[in-house]
Amino acid sequence: MSTKEPDMEADNIAEDRGESIGMMEPLLVSGTSRFRPELADLALELTATSTALRKSLPEGIARALSDLVRSMNCYYSQRGL
Repeated sequence: MSTKEPDMEADNIAEDRGESIGMMEPLLVSGTSRFRPELADLALELTATSTALRKSLPEGIARALSDLVRSMNCYYSQRGL
């Protein structure tokens, strides 16, 4: 076990207010939201940019990055349990 002090202190600590996690679901933007058109444009831009990045990478690098991101997603998905 390390006795080294952390380099930084936490700025704030998460507070449990007893809220249900169901309040976040289903995380959809309403069809009548005034933000929906702008968000749709941003989603399309993100998709186009990520597709261009994927096409620019050699297959071996793309596969390695896919594996890394998949494992990161699994790790962070399980941390909330």
